[in-house]
Amino acid sequence: MTETSTSRQEALSQYGGVSLAGTGASSGTGTLRVHSGGISWRAKETARTVDIDKENLLSLRWIRGARGMQLVCVLRGDNTNRFEGFREQDFEVVNESCKEKLSLEVKRAPQPIKGWNWGDAELRGRALIFHSAEGVDAFDVPLEEVSQVQMPSSSEVALEFHVDDTAAKTDECLVELRLYVHNESHAADLYKGILKSAESSFTGESLINFVDMPLLVPRGRYEVDLYPNHLKLHGKSFDYKILYTAVTRMFLLPKPDEAHITFVVSLDPPVRQGNTLYPHLVFQFQKDEEVDAEFALTENELKSRYPNLVGVSGGATWEVFSKILRELTKKPLHSPISFKSHRGQSAVRTALGANDGYLFFLENCMFFVNKPPTYIRFEDVEMIEFKRMDLERRFDLQITLSSGHSLLFSNIDRPEFDNIYTFLEEKRLPMSTIKEAFKRQRTPAEQQDDNLDDEDDEQEEEEEDEDFDPNKKIEESDDEGEAGSTQDKSESAESAEEEEEEEEEEEGD
Repeated sequence: MTETSTSRQEALSQYGGVSLAGTGASSGTGTLRVHSGGISWRAKETARTVDIDKENLLSLRWIRGARGMQLVCVLRGDNTNRFEGFREQDFEVVNESCKEKLSLEVKRAPQPIKGWNWGDAELRGRALIFHSAEGVDAFDVPLEEVSQVQMPSSSEVALEFHVDDTAAKTDECLVELRLYVHNESHAADLYKGILKSAESSFTGESLINFVDMPLLVPRGRYEVDLYPNHLKLHGKSFDYKILYTAVTRMFLLPKPDEAHITFVVSLDPPVRQGNTLYPHLVFQFQKDEEVDAEFALTENELKSRYPNLVGVSGGATWEVFSKILRELTKKPLHSPISFKSHRGQSAVRTALGANDGYLFFLENCMFFVNKPPTYIRFEDVEMIEFKRMDLERRFDLQITLSSGHSLLFSNIDRPEFDNIYTFLEEKRLPMSTIKEAFKRQRTPAEQQDDNLDDEDDEQEEEEEDEDFDPNKKIEESDDEGEAGSTQDKSESAESAEEEEEEEEEEEGD
């Protein structure tokens, strides 16, 4: 074979403008090459590559996709890889290349074209296959991409998918799929099968277990299992599995009531419950509550794998849980340090909209709990304004962010103003007005008028007390009662005498 013919065959075995379908679609287009060792794909703009060994290939299918024709590679272990972006006329060339290099024929797979949305769901290996009413495969879902499986009702199965962290903000990604199964027993079997397969992406055994953990957001009590690479929340109605890579930061916030500790776990991407997203998990612990949990590891294993967790399993629940999660996630844990309210606390009571809560001032951010948990970075603050300073007992704090969004924290106690202003001034945050402009000084004349009004009110109260004599009324009512009872006794005696006289007359007759 000449060098020219060899290079021509190599060119015919390479296909440009091909992208990886599924969660890898955001990697962009690349080049797919069919060679004697298998199939390789390399992205053009990123360093992502996919290599499929010839020994792992079971079959090849040709179907129509969203961005042209797709080459579906069915692998051992019930896995699949999809490459899309081919043209219809590329089929003959791709088929010849696969026959020559891989000894496999590319088969055209039938597809439903009527648009019916009912059929049968089947678990085939690690994929969920949906058959249309025509009896052909409508679509399939790789179960390793499923993050949560729920049953909103006895006849519904809801699948939530991992968020593709490589996707651009303008990309549209499938986040949830719901299947209605008219037979409740079949729905339960389908749910259990999907749940078992989806669990495979969360490997490892539970290191430690915490029961009856109180969460404010999402609200409920959950059993928490901590694994080497993820945590699992098991509640009465919902379960969540969260990879540690999704944890961005954590906050340990002591509430001013001195009885509770709030522990916040920030997530990106957030967990989903229906149409509601939860970017923060908010735990609330009793300050004096203690736990004595045990690691599912021997002492030597614990020392070798997690030396910082030796002796951490017993003590205050909030302290044990936060230390373990901090060690497993390797993410920062923030707490208030320098700010103190006029009562010596780390937060002030306020309201965000119609929700009452606490605003904590930390070294590089502010955080509002409980609902909605709101994280405000100092670097995102555009302007801070103090509102309603003419009131004597309350004022409002309005924070405008660089995004243009504005947050209004209302009904803050007036004595908190000095501490808040001093703290924000030390952090060099932009504020619209100087401190003295907000101080409301009362003149001596105003104070004298207030004292006179107080004296008048006290005098009126004393006069009202003199006019009102409850004992007098009670005595009068008692006299009336005694007179009434005497009259009743005399009347009853007269009636008795008349009855006796009538009886004597009857006897005489």
